[in-house]
Parts: sequence; C-alpha cells; structure tokens
Amino acid sequence: MLETTNHEIQIRLPFEMLTAILNQLDEMELRAVQRYVEECLESKKERQFEKNDEDWLDEEFLEYAMQEADNTVSLQEVRKALSKIPGSLAADVIASREER
Repeated sequence: MLETTNHEIQIRLPFEMLTAILNQLDEMELRAVQRYVEECLESKKERQFEKNDEDWLDEEFLEYAMQEADNTVSLQEVRKALSKIPGSLAADVIASREER
C-alpha cells in the first residue's frame, strides 16, 4: 500500500524482505543507505521538534513562574513539604488511567 505525506512515498514491506534486500548490497551501498536513513530521521526529528516547540511551551506562564521563583528555598525543603501530602501520586495516576 502506498501513502504520500509531504512529497514522500511510504512503501510497507515485511521486515524479512527488507533485510534480504539490504543483505544483497555491498558495503559502500549499505553505508550510503545508512547515511540516507540517518539524515531522514534527523530531518524528521528536527521538523517534529520545531512543530511541537511552540505547542508545549507556555511562555506567559514561564515568565510568571520566573517572577514568582524563590531561590532561597532548597530542594530538601521542597521534598520535606511534598512528603506531607497524603496519598500516592503513582496511585492517583493509575486510578486516572483506569477511569478512562
């Protein structure tokens, strides 16, 4: 089955067929394929990061948090305060997932 995405063609084939094809290549051809695959993955990763970069970062909240930050509070003090909260965060996450 062929799928097109952003001028790319995706061809699905069984893994065994792919390995059989790759096994027929000489070392130089195999290195060229490896470089091409790595470049494609890196390019896709960069595009995905750029796309998601704006979506997840709430710059307005980040600015607010930086203004409210108190550098005099130590990590130990934060842990001590958090340890007083009853219940388990892990249990809450599991319960939340079960509700879905």
